Amino acid sequence: MTARDEFSIDFIAEGSAMVAVFHKGRQVSPASRNPEKLRPILAEKRRIAARAGRAWRCCLSCGERFLSEGVHQRLCAKHRSAASAEMPDQESPSYRSMMGK
Repeated sequence: MTARDEFSIDFIAEGSAMVAVFHKGRQVSPASRNPEKLRPILAEKRRIAARAGRAWRCCLSCGERFLSEGVHQRLCAKHRSAASAEMPDQESPSYRSMMGK
């Protein structure tokens, strides 16, 4: 689950007609009777959360600095594409034997 997924529009209380934006169970917006009014707030909170992990990092393969999308991204674009190109063909006999198929 990403930080973006931790935001939601939900009812303030059971049986209530009022809704709000919540983050990890905590209300982070004013209450409203109209969920559509909260969609821009939800989108902005998610956008901010998505950008929060961005930082300049050094590629683990070549050491060059790059702007990563989050803590999960540790390879520059050149080495990410090279790593994905090296992924085994799932239909190849060697891949199937490695996976026990």
